[in-house]
Amino acid sequence: MNSAADFSELILPVGSGIEAHDGTAAYEGEIGFSEIISINDNGHYVRCQTPYDDRISGIESGNRGLYDLSQGSPERAAGQRQFGALGHVKLKVLAENGPIKPGDFLTCSGSQPGAGMRATRTGRVVGIAKQAFDGEQEKVGLIEVFVNPHTWLADSSPVTDAIGNDVESLKRELLVLKAENTKLWARLNDIEKLIN
Repeated sequence: MNSAADFSELILPVGSGIEAHDGTAAYEGEIGFSEIISINDNGHYVRCQTPYDDRISGIESGNRGLYDLSQGSPERAAGQRQFGALGHVKLKVLAENGPIKPGDFLTCSGSQPGAGMRATRTGRVVGIAKQAFDGEQEKVGLIEVFVNPHTWLADSSPVTDAIGNDVESLKRELLVLKAENTKLWARLNDIEKLIN
């Protein structure tokens, strides 16, 4: 069931020619029903391949959600997909990181591109599970998700950068660098005055 809060965007295969005329977004490769979508270097939507991918953008939503095009809502063309950017859609999921409970944040699976799994660490997520999935009856399930792509800060792990610095040490380093930067700008202004 669609609601006014569910929003999706029509996306077309690259090379269809339509995206150049009406602003419709394009996708590359295969994107299956209820799969997580991210953005590639060309700015096109693609099936998500990597857990916590910084470019996770939404979920292929089938026919769910309201959509709008600048030139109206045409008949669905061959290969056309709907990209769920906000609201409630179904998502293929695995219990790869353990059973999924309502309220769990979900990211892309590491073993099955496009499918979702429970997020267990800080990183990009696609949304929040509204239904449970334990993976006991079947390997892949289909659950209702509230789509809300964002970077999730896991409560149980300290926020670190790629080389293991915690946030507090990064804040201290930032203050030191700002002070050094202020001194350098002052020195550059003094030198400029001497030259001119």
